[in-house]
Amino acid sequence: MLGWHIRICRQKDDGSAPTTGSSRLGDLWEEFYAHQGDLLAEWQAHIDGLDWLNALVKVGVADFTGNGYPYMYSAPSHHLLPRFVKVPPKGVRSWIAGHCEVHLDRWGKELMVDNAVVEACRPNEWLLVEVWDES
Repeated sequence: MLGWHIRICRQKDDGSAPTTGSSRLGDLWEEFYAHQGDLLAEWQAHIDGLDWLNALVKVGVADFTGNGYPYMYSAPSHHLLPRFVKVPPKGVRSWIAGHCEVHLDRWGKELMVDNAVVEACRPNEWLLVEVWDES
């Protein structure tokens, strides 16, 4: 599938500030995963499925944390939640997998939003967004 695998998580700390990136990709991943808490949502999106997220970065309400693989973003919940809780942007309800694709056990196989975790988020809480290229 040409598109993206998107995961949105809380931070393990109180989420009062965005997570910061490192200049070295290995350090960035280690830092990002060390801060990753409860999973709010996960979905597969079509090729234009990051347009909404990149628009938030462009207007300065989200941070692009790293230019590696995966892409990593951070943004306050009041900017993210309204965009994915009801219908994730360009989301695919049942995931599409090519014959050569490998999905790790920690990855879901369909659109998922954990409403209990979503409701526990504070409006200004910074969340983490992990994006994998599936093309």
